[in-house]
Amino acid sequence: MAVDDVASRSLSETLRLGPFAVFLLGMVLGGGVAASDGGYFPETWAWIAALTFVPAAVLLIAGGGARLGRLDLALLVALAGLGGWALLSAVWSSSTTSAVFEAQRTLAYLGVALLTLVIVNQRTAPLLLGGCLAGVTVVAGYGLLTRLLPDRLASFDSISGYRLSEPIGYWNGLGVYAVMGALLAVGFLARSEQTVIRVLAAATPVVLVTTAYFTFSRGAWIALAVGFVVAVAFDPARLRLLVAGLVVAPWCAVAVWLASRADALTTRGAALTDARADGRDLLLAIAALSVASAAAGLVVALAESRVQVGASARRVFAAAVVVAVVAGGAA
Repeated sequence: MAVDDVASRSLSETLRLGPFAVFLLGMVLGGGVAASDGGYFPETWAWIAALTFVPAAVLLIAGGGARLGRLDLALLVALAGLGGWALLSAVWSSSTTSAVFEAQRTLAYLGVALLTLVIVNQRTAPLLLGGCLAGVTVVAGYGLLTRLLPDRLASFDSISGYRLSEPIGYWNGLGVYAVMGALLAVGFLARSEQTVIRVLAAATPVVLVTTAYFTFSRGAWIALAVGFVVAVAFDPARLRLLVAGLVVAPWCAVAVWLASRADALTTRGAALTDARADGRDLLLAIAALSVASAAAGLVVALAESRVQVGASARRVFAAAVVVAVVAGGAA
């Protein structure tokens, strides 16, 4: 074997971190970008492009990445064309700077797509989603802590900071971001084959839904309802998804109810001492409810492997769930 071949294989095996690389990519995309003001500013686009293009190029040169198919190449060419068109628009645009920024944003999209296609495949796709869920939970959890610990993680301001928005910077954005994570967690609870993953996934919706509540975003609740309905409609194992949703829903509902009763955390002009006391009590309650939700997820995971449900029982249960969902939506 030639020395160059040995060096190429060694470099490829070193750079291909396998599952960890995929999980890390998910965390960066799901959490790192959101933590940087929601990825809204050009500075974020620059480091996204650098962190994606460099490893993707090295892997492709070293032969450690996946082979790109025709559809993969078509996607990359389309994104590159879009970026080129945005850059070309500087010729006739009234703002050359805006055109350059749009090209830079598209370059970041292109880098993310390229690196994802290089290191992610059908087998490792759940790891990418798991990393995204971990990132969303960390970022949304931090945002929630700024409300529950107002004297430690944030400068207390019960007027201008009334609607929870940090670290994304926009309350509707943070609310939708949190419920997307909650839906992803329900999906892991329903479909993961590992009990540990299902238990961890069951614990996260309490934090994410409470975060969404403090944004006071109507759009977030609409997104949560529509997203769950669409997921149930398209998931072949929709009964498992419905069960997963019912498992975590009561704990989330109790958390939101307790949050709504914390007047110092939901009312303009509240005193810092009152907000500190209510935040501490609610933090303990959310921790307990997350543990309870995780325990419920564990019970479902263990029971699923031991209990066989007949077709008739499945139909009756599905009909009951449909009625409950319609009634809940009406309420």
